[in-house]
Amino acid sequence: MPANLDLVVPFDNANGEAVVARQGVVIEVTAEQLAARGIDIRSFVNGPLKLSTEESDAGQSYEVDLSRASIELADVGWSKSPGVAARASFRMSESDGRREIRGFRLTSEGVEIEGGITLTSAGDLERAEFSRFALRASDDASLRLSKRGRQITVDLQATRLDARGLIASMSASSKGGAADKTALKVNAEVGQLIGFNGVSLSGVSLSMSKSGGELRALDLSGSSGGKSIFQAKLTGEGAGRELAGTFQDTGAILRFANLYDRMRGGVGILSIGMRRRRNGSAGSRSSGWRSPRIRRSASWPAAPACWKRAIRGASSCWPRPSAAARRRSARWIWSSAATAIC
Repeated sequence: MPANLDLVVPFDNANGEAVVARQGVVIEVTAEQLAARGIDIRSFVNGPLKLSTEESDAGQSYEVDLSRASIELADVGWSKSPGVAARASFRMSESDGRREIRGFRLTSEGVEIEGGITLTSAGDLERAEFSRFALRASDDASLRLSKRGRQITVDLQATRLDARGLIASMSASSKGGAADKTALKVNAEVGQLIGFNGVSLSGVSLSMSKSGGELRALDLSGSSGGKSIFQAKLTGEGAGRELAGTFQDTGAILRFANLYDRMRGGVGILSIGMRRRRNGSAGSRSSGWRSPRIRRSASWPAAPACWKRAIRGASSCWPRPSAAARRRSARWIWSSAATAIC
């Protein structure tokens, strides 16, 4: 790879002034060329980079111009296109078989990340601590991350956090794809969590873990509009696990997640059996329906409980309702009580 060298070699100075030795290198390189030399960053960076490194008695420092590269951080819902200015700078040293990255700083449009990173001798992430972690201009957060084997633990503390990119990323990943073998554990406390359609949640507390692409533990709580409490929790073990939740303002939660924007208010109840083929129900009682179809169907009579059990797949229902009756029951469950079979 072609490089520009900048060398300063101290000689005796007639005036007795000290000259500090310095060795600098500037390299124009692509992510593909780095991968060919054992530094593979193509999972999140692609395109040309300008890498400047300088070695002095104080250590080795780096500066990377990422303006012509594309960056994709899919897990947190952030990306940068080529042509958008971005720079990273840090100092790196090696000790006890580890690479310590100090004074790390990444800046781009609305992005500012500052902190330190520890890598193993093989270059794998061991831990990271960012005193400032902002992917949007309005973010005010700090982040700690550690990795041991396939287990990643994340601790997020935020006064304010824009979650729209993360929500969109989660929606896209839920549509399919190979199961991730990485085990993830997340603890988060967020004062104000910004979502879609102008809705924000406050006092959000989250503790969750997943492994092999499956949710293993969840405890979520907070409020919408400063007063409408919501909570969701995963309980039980094995095939008996159940995800249960209550929402005092279901419409706000649906708008926050960009799932449905025509509902106002409504007390919601969630109950899902977390088997491989999930089954359960999610319901809401509300006088704030904006959809004419839902308002019209809300006056339909209740379906027999046996029919509803049959719709959920219960085997003990006699006499078994006809196909037409099951269709009517399913329609009632969806429209009359705003309840969906999962």
